[in-house]
Amino acid sequence: MWHENCLASVVKKLRNIGILLLGLSVGLPTAWSQQGKKRIELIRADFQEFSEEIHPDAQRLLGDVVMRHEGVLMYCDSAYLYDKSSSLDAFSNVRIKQGDTLNLYGDRLEYRADTRLAEVFDNIRLTDREMILTTDYLIHNLETDISTYLDGGKIVSTENDNVLTSMRGDYYSDSKLFYFQDSVVLENERYTIRTDSL
Repeated sequence: MWHENCLASVVKKLRNIGILLLGLSVGLPTAWSQQGKKRIELIRADFQEFSEEIHPDAQRLLGDVVMRHEGVLMYCDSAYLYDKSSSLDAFSNVRIKQGDTLNLYGDRLEYRADTRLAEVFDNIRLTDREMILTTDYLIHNLETDISTYLDGGKIVSTENDNVLTSMRGDYYSDSKLFYFQDSVVLENERYTIRTDSL
């Protein structure tokens, strides 16, 4: 009788351990995939260096650097890739390619994977099939596909002769819509429009 009770107790404990292990094995891939979703993937670089002197959490990447995050490709000449914070700072010949149509160029990029916000600085060009936007500072939200400039920008339509300037603008790349504010001027061969918002 004592042996049967011990045996039943051991079987019950083993069953509970088995259920616990099964639960862990089911839960871990989900956790890994969620963490992997936020991780920036290094595709290539000519030179890669880890150094505590540079930064305790940074990989230094040089030469023809290509990275990917959730389907978006990022190119540059050099970068610091921070694994713990899943972020990067990119320099020189920066390019972000999102989908088949949107390309964003600049001199410097700060990107944070958790928010999917890209801050681009200096000599910026945002292009799609219908327009070219130029400015010196742009925030591009890769989650919502909204680009915002705050310190003046110029948009030239590739479909017609329209040229628009404003101090602030939001571009919704999914719907191809703009919202312009502050000192808005729209010019083409036939007319000029000046307004506070458009």
